[in-house]
Amino acid sequence: MEDNMTQHAGPEQSSESTSMGPVQRHPMDADGFGDAMGGGGSRSLNPVQRQEGPPTDNAEQVAEQQVEPEQDAAPAVDLPAAEEVQSLRDTYGANATFTTFIDAYATGGYPGLRTAIQGAQDQVPALGDQFFSFLSDADYWDFFREEIVRIAQEEYDNWEDEDGGRVQETENPGPEAGWTRVVDYWEDGAGVNWIDTAAEVGSNDNPWSATFISWVLNTAGHFGAFTPSAAHSNFFEDALENRQDRTANPFKVYCLDELKPQVGDLAIRNRAGGTMTINTLDGGTFSHSDIITEIDTEAQTVTLIGGNVSQSVNTSTASLNDDGYMTGGGYFALMRIGEADFETDDNTDALFTIEVVSTTLNVRETPFVLRNNNTGADESNINKVGELAQGDQRQVFEERDGWYRIGDDEWVSAGARFVRRVEAEADGGGDAPNRE
Repeated sequence: MEDNMTQHAGPEQSSESTSMGPVQRHPMDADGFGDAMGGGGSRSLNPVQRQEGPPTDNAEQVAEQQVEPEQDAAPAVDLPAAEEVQSLRDTYGANATFTTFIDAYATGGYPGLRTAIQGAQDQVPALGDQFFSFLSDADYWDFFREEIVRIAQEEYDNWEDEDGGRVQETENPGPEAGWTRVVDYWEDGAGVNWIDTAAEVGSNDNPWSATFISWVLNTAGHFGAFTPSAAHSNFFEDALENRQDRTANPFKVYCLDELKPQVGDLAIRNRAGGTMTINTLDGGTFSHSDIITEIDTEAQTVTLIGGNVSQSVNTSTASLNDDGYMTGGGYFALMRIGEADFETDDNTDALFTIEVVSTTLNVRETPFVLRNNNTGADESNINKVGELAQGDQRQVFEERDGWYRIGDDEWVSAGARFVRRVEAEADGGGDAPNRE
């Protein structure tokens, strides 16, 4: 069910009413137009330049900035298997920098790998998308998601007061909670060092929820894959562009109906009466995001932790529908860090064959038309992965709400103006052709 929303006077102070502790454990018409986005690139690892003096605009408009990840003590992890290490050597071992990373990973697991990368950050940008591919092949982002959940939960625990309630942002019980801790979030999350008093932390002009998220991810060690910001919509827009451009960057955005939530996902929602969707996601727009820390499939609940929620580090909740997709809480999109599993039907037997009758037909990785409309006439297709030409034939393996699945994470419209069924020959000789 949806949480009640409590409106406060000023930006970012709109927060979800929450419990005092964590929960225990469209389709649209398809189109035949539009070009797929190309390109890639990698993020800079340069540290943030600290902002001197107050900003000239609302804090939600603070520019995207980057910081070196602040490191925290990592839990013990199992060392990788020899086969996994050898596979990485086969793929990346010709590069001296990667060889150093592989050796560190083989002897120290993920903490060892992270230490090695910290020592070679000046070499990482030149590796480009290959660096992010290497981390994905080493399953680093699985470890990273565990880290951000661990760090967020630890912060949540630190903000519990002696009576079992929540420390408020203008209180000062110690260095691990209250306004002095928020100062840390600003400095090491968004690179802002002029917010350094209780009054400034508590001001409606200085919302700190996005800086909390940025601080958590910086501390976990994203190595430039994530762009810290004082505005949630900025780093969600970056992740949306990663998906549109098909880069190796593991941070990508999906609508709630596309992807079942996982622990370690980030979820974004509107605030202050906003109506933003994944199709209209725009950097600098007022919004809020939280980290999913618990999913109870039996109770169909999702628990999230965020900053500046009821003026504290606090929990929010959302629901799961009967199909396991997230709903409620005002959230409209998920940021997945790592590979997305769309959980398509495992049936490998073709149901029938279709032929394209339109001039072109977009192929999408999910059965939705998703576009970012902020570019005006030059609409960017978010989930387009290819296109078919008139006369192309494909086998259909699944039907869903006006869509045909023609391969793994490949969907086309079932509309009659786009495709027609190809009837089998009477003698049974009309087997469907192989996919290209």
